[in-house]
Amino acid sequence: MSTAEEATVNPDGSTTFDDAGANYDNTTDSGIPNMDEEATEEIIKGTDPALYLAIAVVCFAVIFVFIQMRKKRKSDEIDSFFSNLDGDKFNLQLPPSVDDYYETKAKCEKAGWEPGQSTGAQPSPHHRALAQA
Repeated sequence: MSTAEEATVNPDGSTTFDDAGANYDNTTDSGIPNMDEEATEEIIKGTDPALYLAIAVVCFAVIFVFIQMRKKRKSDEIDSFFSNLDGDKFNLQLPPSVDDYYETKAKCEKAGWEPGQSTGAQPSPHHRALAQA
């Protein structure tokens, strides 16, 4: 059970309690808590969180620069590949059967066949000629 205690407020704003059982005082005359050596060493050994933030920013910057350099190098490799292409090596020619198909198609169109006509039950001779081409 808690009992009501009487407190005295001093003119400087500090208070005193009339408690006979509490002889423990961890403050100095100015109201600042006393610190023993162990507590002081613990505070000094701690690492500043700003240091962690600075390390994280530096790591992020290093990773960003590395990725950008790798992307630039890869882009330069692709550009150099296309700039060094020899036109004679990559000159693709269609097989002669493609030319035959276009000749047959032109001949069928001159004879009156139009692309997209339905074949019906019996395909027309134009459809047969194009199918064989």
